[in-house]
Amino acid sequence: MNALRNLADLLNCTQADIHTIHLMVAGGHFFNVHIKAQEYYEKIRDDYDTVLEMVLSLDGEINHPLDSGKKLNYKPISIRLYSREESYNIIIKAFGNILDYIKLALSEVDSIGHKATLEAMYAYYEIERNYKLSRCIAL
Repeated sequence: MNALRNLADLLNCTQADIHTIHLMVAGGHFFNVHIKAQEYYEKIRDDYDTVLEMVLSLDGEINHPLDSGKKLNYKPISIRLYSREESYNIIIKAFGNILDYIKLALSEVDSIGHKATLEAMYAYYEIERNYKLSRCIAL
């Protein structure tokens, strides 16, 4: 259950970072990154809620949202302006971290329903990271 709880904590921290990008993106592609970052932080927030519900369904304890970063030694991004390329690179890295944590959580859960949910999350972040976002950087 520890890997599942860690995934929840990572999702909580990551959604805050991507929300920061949503607010602090600047430059010629502002609107595209602004809208995409909003889509991502809302998706991550929903996934955070889903994973917390999994932890609770397994009679696990959840961490207070303000403690998520401390438990993982997570360093949030700075509050400053970000270019399109910086924004997408941060999101690509964040999605890679999410994929790593989902893999660990998958090895820990037995429920077919939980596995299916985590596998669907994995597929989403993998497609976004490896195909869609990678093409944004190449432009």
